[in-house]
Parts: sequence; C-alpha cells; structure tokens
Amino acid sequence: FPVGLMPTSDTETGVTLRSTTIDAFRADGAKLDPTALGDPAAVEGNGYMLLGLEIGGLTARYRDDSAVRGGPLMVFTAPTLPGKG
Repeated sequence: FPVGLMPTSDTETGVTLRSTTIDAFRADGAKLDPTALGDPAAVEGNGYMLLGLEIGGLTARYRDDSAVRGGPLMVFTAPTLPGKG
C-alpha cells in the first residue's frame, strides 16, 4: 500500500517536501522487511513507521515569504502517539 508523502513543488508552498526513506517496526520493536510494506496489515496495533524527509526551497522565495509573515517558516513533525516511559 502507498507509504510516504505526495511530493510538493516550490511553486505550491515555497518549500519542497518529499519522503526519502521509511523504516517500519512491529509493536515489539522488530524491524519489518521492506517487502512487508506492501501488506496493509503489516503494521497493526502499536506498530510504527519512521519517515525520512527531505525539505528544501528557493532561497529568495523563502526570504520574501518569511518577511511577509513576520517570521520564518517552520516545518513541525511529531509522533502520533506518545513515546513509552
């Protein structure tokens, strides 16, 4: 099943964002084979995935858009569930 992000272009948002890597783990912490990612049931329950992201953009547009906003653009990522412990 599809995993990752749809690529964005710098003309849409001022930044480019795409997924570069993925690692998937079962709830017990065992890493899944890349071939298991084709199975929608491979990561059930408390299993999780880590996505590697590549974020870029056009310097001039970033500078101009940041000035209009009054501050820098930030990309925020976070887990969907709290960590253990």
